[in-house]
Amino acid sequence: MGLIERLATTLGNYASSNFGARFYSDDYLEGLVKIRLANDHKLSRIIVSVILATLGVTFFQQVSGNISLWGLSLPLPAYGVYLFCLYLASSLFVLTATFIDSIIIDRLLNRLGQRQGIYQFQLLTLSFGVSNLWSIAFTPTYFGPRSTWAHKFLHGLFAALLLSTSLALYAFPAIILLNKVLEKSWSELPIFAVFMLLMSSLLLLTTLVLGLAFLLRFRFNSALLPEPADPFIPENWKELGDPRAFDPLEDDEQG
Repeated sequence: MGLIERLATTLGNYASSNFGARFYSDDYLEGLVKIRLANDHKLSRIIVSVILATLGVTFFQQVSGNISLWGLSLPLPAYGVYLFCLYLASSLFVLTATFIDSIIIDRLLNRLGQRQGIYQFQLLTLSFGVSNLWSIAFTPTYFGPRSTWAHKFLHGLFAALLLSTSLALYAFPAIILLNKVLEKSWSELPIFAVFMLLMSSLLLLTTLVLGLAFLLRFRFNSALLPEPADPFIPENWKELGDPRAFDPLEDDEQG
C-alpha cells in the first residue's frame, strides 16, 4: 500500500464513523477544492521557475565576463551560476511537494465519492471551483456510454506523452544541476560557491527521497489501536500508546 492510499483509507474510516457527515459538508468539500485550485496555480508558477532556473544555469555555464546589451557592456557575476543552482534545486523540491499535495487531494475526493458510488466526484464539487475539467471528460468512466478503442488509444497515448514530458521536466534540470555540482573539485572553489553547491545537492537528494517515498509501496502492520477512535479501551492501552490514557493536566502537574 502506498502512503497516499493509506491516507485515503484513513479518511474512509473516519467518514464511516458517527461524525462522518463532517467530511461531506459544504465547508469541508469547498476547502479541499480551494486548496486544489491554489495548488494548480502554484504548480504553474513553479514549473516556470524550474525552466527559468535551468536556463539561468545553462546561460552562466556558456557565458562569462561581460555581455553587450543595447550598446552597454554589463558584467556578469562570477558566481551567479551557483545562486541559480540553489534556486533550481529549491524549485524542484517545491514542485515535487506541491505535485504530491495535488495528487493527495484528488485521491481523497475520489475516496469520498467512491463511498457514495460516485466515481467522478469532481462533478459534485463544481459549484466550489474547477480545474482541468477537460481531464474529467477525457478519462474513460466506469458507468455510462462505454468508450471505444479509439478513445482508449488516445487516452493512453496522451498519458504516455504527459508522463514523458513530466520526466523530462525533472530529468533535464537534474542533469544540468548534477553536471554543475560535479564539474569542478570543490577544493578549488571559494566557501560561498561550496555552500551553494552543498545546499543544492542536499535539496536535490531530499527531493529524490520525497519522490521515492510516495512512489514505492510499503507493507504496514495491522493496527494496534482502532481507527477511528473506538469507545472500547483495551487493558494495555498505555503500552499501546493510546492518547486517551494520558491526561495532559496530570502530566503538567508531574512536570
